[in-house]
Amino acid sequence: MSYYHEARAVVKAMKAREAENIKKADARAAKECAQEHPLNLLSVEGRSMKLHKNAQLHFSTEKGESLIPWGAQPDVLIDR
Repeated sequence: MSYYHEARAVVKAMKAREAENIKKADARAAKECAQEHPLNLLSVEGRSMKLHKNAQLHFSTEKGESLIPWGAQPDVLIDR
């Protein structure tokens, strides 16, 4: 085999290795993109609440004075 043929074979092998490394890097990047960040899976549940600036209104609400009967069952009291 001549020097020219050896050099071509080496260049061809280097290009093949480079293409393989690029494919591996693309696959690695795609895998990292597919994995979702753990904070995106975080879910917060709760209920809204009223904040009373007036202490007297707060205490009357806590005692249940502001509750009204529910239409379907009058013995059940609800907050508006």
